[in-house]
Amino acid sequence: EDLHKLWYVLLKERNRLLTMEEEYRYQHELFPSPERIDKVEESMRNIMLVIRERDIAYNLLETGKTGEQTPQIRETSFGLLRYYQPKERILPFYKNRYYQLLWGKRKSGPWTNIFKRRYNEFQEHQEHQETNRIKKIVANVLQKYPHLRDEEERVLEEYKKSYDFEQYHIPKRLAQRPKLRGHQAVWHEPEFIENGTLDDPNSEDFERLQQEKVVRMRRKKK
Repeated sequence: EDLHKLWYVLLKERNRLLTMEEEYRYQHELFPSPERIDKVEESMRNIMLVIRERDIAYNLLETGKTGEQTPQIRETSFGLLRYYQPKERILPFYKNRYYQLLWGKRKSGPWTNIFKRRYNEFQEHQEHQETNRIKKIVANVLQKYPHLRDEEERVLEEYKKSYDFEQYHIPKRLAQRPKLRGHQAVWHEPEFIENGTLDDPNSEDFERLQQEKVVRMRRKKK
């Protein structure tokens, strides 16, 4: 109870500081010591953390459960399964338009069936492509190391784990790079520089590669 009272005292102090800050901004003056707002908010977070830890400990002793809201896999209004984390919100669910549109309790309309089928086909196609790519890598490895042929399934599972099998969405700048094969850590960089497909903004030689690309384009125009 004392912690809750202290939290409300800090809440009033925070509102007072925010009001002062807005008034100073309206008067076109500098707000003195703006870090006070951050300190008050940090104190409020610490109090809520202590209250949460105390509630979890009490619930574990009494019921054996934490008593917190667990995440769920729910179907959206468009018929897609999404990860949903329940949490406290400013607006109640019956006044929150965004919640009603996306997470409303109404069922998805029949017009979403064709899109769900196409979405599932796309996911299956991506998974099939990834499986074939890993199988080709494993075949090359087994050809290079024949003594592993008796453990083909284990090698396939290990490569699925190492290649992050369930990753479907690849960034554009990574999709331009060549796919690595088994026991191949790097690619032939000069070859891809010559073809003009290596455009990695995170590389140290990005500016140099861009200049070389411009020079090659000028030569082709001549």
